Amino acid sequence: MSQTPDAAARAFMSAWKARRWTGMHSALQVRRRSRVDRNRLEALFGSKALLTWSIVASTEKAPALVEVRVAVLYRIGAARFRRNVLLNVIREDRAGMPAPPDVGPGEWGVNEISALREESVP
Repeated sequence: MSQTPDAAARAFMSAWKARRWTGMHSALQVRRRSRVDRNRLEALFGSKALLTWSIVASTEKAPALVEVRVAVLYRIGAARFRRNVLLNVIREDRAGMPAPPDVGPGEWGVNEISALREESVP
């Protein structure tokens, strides 16, 4: 259970780097955990061997949505790619409904589809 957007992003990225698909699954937003299994995460991210990552910035887009920009270096085969990944980190209650921090209990989690968005780095 992540108490901050950056903590959720760190848990997701650390699990990806270690290729721990179950750990990656635990870092997902509540609603996505019931819809995505570890095999799906491995299919989406397994071809990219994450070498390094660091959080560059966090921007609140809405009370229950923060975009976390992460600088990554990954390898596919022999090729290396330096990119920014844009994670949507969403705060939800146990039922998977948006839960802004000032409304009540909730936890932050990453939307895995957003992790497929990349920006080129010059």
